[in-house]
Amino acid sequence: MARIFLGYHSSLVGTRLCEMIAELDGVDLTGVVFESDKLEHSLDSASPDIAILDIRLLIASRIGGMNRLKTRYPATQFILLYDHPYNQYSRECKRLGAEYCLDTLHQFADIGTLIADYNRGYRRAGRILPS
Repeated sequence: MARIFLGYHSSLVGTRLCEMIAELDGVDLTGVVFESDKLEHSLDSASPDIAILDIRLLIASRIGGMNRLKTRYPATQFILLYDHPYNQYSRECKRLGAEYCLDTLHQFADIGTLIADYNRGYRRAGRILPS
């Protein structure tokens, strides 16, 4: 069972995402944060296998990008979400170093596939889903 952490900039949308993620098979939702200044502390407490983060929350947290997160949490797979259907957001997520980048407007269902893959042992890094 994958331990999942969600960080999203909007508590309204984030709460709905939590509900949708919690309904997936093989998921233990270990932490949720909607405030950028609590992101790192919440990740420490959650110790997730997969962290699903909104790119706006990550940038607002001023953590120093994915490099710092990947150094601090090397075993965690990061999925960055963005909600604009433009390729530059996918490129930015990739540049930040996330394993996966998803447009929440068109690719949210792929989160379930990624979690199922993780639970089956397919922990492939570097897969950026097309927009």
